[in-house]
Amino acid sequence: MSQKTAVIFCVWTAVWCAIFYFIYEIFLGQFQVPWVMFVCMTIFFAIKMQPRQLGAAIICYFCGLAWG
Repeated sequence: MSQKTAVIFCVWTAVWCAIFYFIYEIFLGQFQVPWVMFVCMTIFFAIKMQPRQLGAAIICYFCGLAWG
C-alpha cells in the first residue's frame, strides 16, 4: 500500500468512525465502551466487508461485549 493510499484510508476510516461514534452515543451511550467502535469500524473497512454483512458484525460485537 502506498503512503498516499494509507493516508486516505486513515482519513476515510476516521471520518466514518466519528460518525458512527456520535450515532452510538445518541442511542447506546449507556454502555460506555466507545473505543470498541473505533476498532470495529477499522476492521470493517480493512477487510472490505459488504454492507449486507453489517448485521453479523453487530451481533459479533455484542457477543464480544457479553464474553468480555
